[in-house]
Amino acid sequence: MNPQVRTKPDDTRARIMATAEALFRRLGFAKTTVGDIAAELEMSPANVYRFFSSKNAIVEAICKHCLSDVEEKA
Repeated sequence: MNPQVRTKPDDTRARIMATAEALFRRLGFAKTTVGDIAAELEMSPANVYRFFSSKNAIVEAICKHCLSDVEEKA
């Protein structure tokens, strides 16, 4: 019996964002669902919704992350 490994909420958010970004690139934004993201992470869609209120919220978080990287480099 494997006990579930506890991860920090920020780590889980980062995993969701990275997985979503990869799926957006592979499948396209319109065809990617929160269910697809959850399945890729082997979690339920409800768990994804615990961290992000919508697919658009995930996109906003990805954009903010990308912009902060650009600001740091500038």
